[in-house]
Amino acid sequence: MTVFTLSSTTSDGGFVDWTRPSLWAQGSVPDDSGAQVYLDDVGQNYLVEIAQAETISIGSFALQSNHLVLEGTLVSAGSVTVAPSSGFQIYGGSLSAQSLILNGTPAADVGLVGVGTVTIAGPVYNDSSIIAGNATGLSSQTSLTLTAAFIDNSGLLEASVGAVFTVAATVPWGIANYAYGTLTGGTYEAFSGGTLNLKTNGLIYNDAASLVLDGAGTDTIASFDPSSGHYVPIESSLTLVMKTGTLELDAASYTTGNTLAVQGLLKLVGEASFSAANLYLTSNGEALLSDAFPGEAMTLSAGKIINNGKIFVDAVGGGTATIAGTVSGTGAIVLGPEVTTIDKTGHTIITTATADLTGAVANSLSYSDGTGTFVLESPAPVTGSFQHFTSGDRIVLPHVALSSVTGLSFSGGVLTLQEGSAALHLAFTGSYSAQDFALSTDSASGGLAITGTSLIGVVPVIHAV
Repeated sequence: MTVFTLSSTTSDGGFVDWTRPSLWAQGSVPDDSGAQVYLDDVGQNYLVEIAQAETISIGSFALQSNHLVLEGTLVSAGSVTVAPSSGFQIYGGSLSAQSLILNGTPAADVGLVGVGTVTIAGPVYNDSSIIAGNATGLSSQTSLTLTAAFIDNSGLLEASVGAVFTVAATVPWGIANYAYGTLTGGTYEAFSGGTLNLKTNGLIYNDAASLVLDGAGTDTIASFDPSSGHYVPIESSLTLVMKTGTLELDAASYTTGNTLAVQGLLKLVGEASFSAANLYLTSNGEALLSDAFPGEAMTLSAGKIINNGKIFVDAVGGGTATIAGTVSGTGAIVLGPEVTTIDKTGHTIITTATADLTGAVANSLSYSDGTGTFVLESPAPVTGSFQHFTSGDRIVLPHVALSSVTGLSFSGGVLTLQEGSAALHLAFTGSYSAQDFALSTDSASGGLAITGTSLIGVVPVIHAV
C-alpha cells in the first residue's frame, strides 16, 4: 500500500484538480487500489476536485482537512472517513466505498452535501450532517441517493430546498434507527419543498427521534411501506411522539386525519400550522408555540385537544398563537415571560406572549410575569382557572363590548361580568377583589380588555420552556 498526502506548497484558495501531480507530496497522482489517501493539509483553504468524466480508484480515503468536490467518480476499495470541519461536496458525481464514517456534530459540521449517488457495500455511521441539495449551475440533478448495507444516524439527514434525498439499506432492518414502527436517534429534516424518503422496513408510527418540517411548501418526510411499494408521508402514519421524540414545524403545515399522542415535544415555530383529528398531550407531553415574527398565522388545532401536559406559548416575535378546538384535560396553557432583543440598529425590542383560544377550555390558564394576553373568542365555555394573573396581564373578549358590561364583582374565586340579564363567569386562583380588575376597550379587536391592576395575593411564576 502507498500512502498519499497533500503537498504543503499548494496555493491557498480555489479548486485544485485531483489529477495534478503537484497537489500530492509524493509527486504522483493516487489512482490505484493500493493507494491510501489522506487530505491532510490542515490550515489551508482550498477544494480538491474530481472533475466530470474523471474516475479515480483507490484503496482507502481519509478526509482530515479541506473538502473534496466530486463531479466525477471516486471508488474506494476500503473505508472512507471524514473528520469534523471537512467533507464531500457531490455535484452530479458518485462515491463508492466499503464503509463511510462521518465524524463531527450536526450543528457545526456537514460531512456530505450535494446531489448524486453514494453506494456503500458495508456500514454508514453518521455523527455529522448529510444534506441533499444543489448549488446553482453545478449540476442538473436534484436528488441524492444513499444506499448501504447498514445505516446508523446519530446526526442529521436533510433534504434541502426542492431536493429529494433517498436513504436505503440493502438488507432488511439495515436502517439501525428503525425497528418495529419506531424511528429512534438523530434528526431528519425536509426543507422548503424537499423530500426525505427513508426506505425503512415498514411505516413510522412512533417518533423517538427529531423530525423537522422546515419552510413553506410540500416538505415531506416519508417512510416505506413494503406491502404497497410506496413511500408514505409521516402525516399519514405517525400516531405517537415518544418521550425522547420531537416533531417540529418551522413555518410548515402538518395535517393528519390521525389522533396524535405526544409524550415528548410538538414544536411550532413561525408561520406554522398543525391540524389533527385529535391531539393528546400526556402528563409529560408539551406543545411549544413560538411565533417568530408578529402577524404570522400560527395555529394549533384538532377536533379535540386533550392536554394533560403543557401548551407553552412563548413571547419570541410577539405574534399571536391560535389554539383552535375544544381543550380538555388536567394540563395547563402557559404564557411565557416577555422577551427582550436588540435589533441590528441597536434598538431594544420587547415582545410579549399572546394566545387566542377559539373554543371551550378546561385547562388552567397561566401567566408568567405581568405581560401576557389570553384572547377568548368564546368566553362562556372557558372553565379553566386563570393562574398568576397580576398587574399588566390581560384577558381580551373580542366579542364583548365595554358598553355592554353593566356590572363587575368578584367572589369565591370567580370574576362575574354582568351584561344586562346575562352573566359571564371567569375563575381565578388567588386572593383578589373587584378592584384588582380594570375594564377597557381593546384597541386591536374593539372588544373588552380585562387588565390586572395589582399584585395582591399573587406571586408571579417564571415557567421553564
